[in-house]
Amino acid sequence: MSNVSVHTYFAVEIRQWENRVEVARLVLNTASQQGILFDRLDTYDRISVGQTDFIRFATDLKDVSRLMKALMGLGRAVVAPVKGVFVVTIDARTGTVPALKILSVPCNITTYRGTSHPLWAQQFTTFQESNS
Repeated sequence: MSNVSVHTYFAVEIRQWENRVEVARLVLNTASQQGILFDRLDTYDRISVGQTDFIRFATDLKDVSRLMKALMGLGRAVVAPVKGVFVVTIDARTGTVPALKILSVPCNITTYRGTSHPLWAQQFTTFQESNS
C-alpha cells in the first residue's frame, strides 16, 4: 500500500460532531456501495470554504467524479477536480477553490486501505466491537 502513489485530491464536508475517521469511513462505504475500487485513501486536515468545513483527501483513484456524485447524493458538499481546477459544490451552488487550498502540504496524514482490499472495512472496527 505504501508504494501506491496518490493521483487525485478532493475534499468532503465534515459536519458538526463528526471527526476525520467518520468522514473517511463515509467515503470508503460510499465507494464500496458504488463498486468503486482503489488501493489507498489518505486523510489530511480540515479546511474551510466559506462557512463549510471539509476534510481533504488524496487517493490513487484517477477519476473521482462518480464518488463525488454519490457523496453529493447523500447531501454532502464536496470539492473535486474538474478540468484542471477545483470546484466546490454546496447544495446546488458551485464555485472554484484555489488549488493551493487543496494541494497544500498536509499537517496530519492518516492512510486507509482502499476498497480494493478485501478487509478494508475491518480497519474501522474498534476493540469493543471486535470483542462483542
